[in-house]
Amino acid sequence: MYPKEARKLKAKYQVTLDTVLTHILKQDAQCADSEEQQCYYRYHGMKCAIGALIPDALYDPRMDESTLGVVELFKAYPEVKEYFEIAYVADEDFLFAIQRAHDKYEPRMEDAGTDFIDFVVPRLRELAEDNELVFNG
Repeated sequence: MYPKEARKLKAKYQVTLDTVLTHILKQDAQCADSEEQQCYYRYHGMKCAIGALIPDALYDPRMDESTLGVVELFKAYPEVKEYFEIAYVADEDFLFAIQRAHDKYEPRMEDAGTDFIDFVVPRLRELAEDNELVFNG
């Protein structure tokens, strides 16, 4: 890859991470049904880390009818993958790490003194470091 292309790609990773981090800090809650302990792309006006990257025009409520991970999401909704390739990144490993940081939080952790932000932010910071990105949180 040429240096200019590499810089552009790295910038897209940075924008992806920054968008997710800004969303998570603003929402300050996991997008999940606490009774079922099920995460959703969209749920009761909230969005998960990946759901925040999906524009309203491409969101389909059926995305939340099963536990579609980002890999399955891209297979079932190729238009979403195409959008990510243009606006963000479509690196499934990177996006899965973001999704996992959001989805692995469990409400019982709050009872032990760890709230959602305290759980997610260090994982996103580690992802930034692993990918040589700036952590803007």
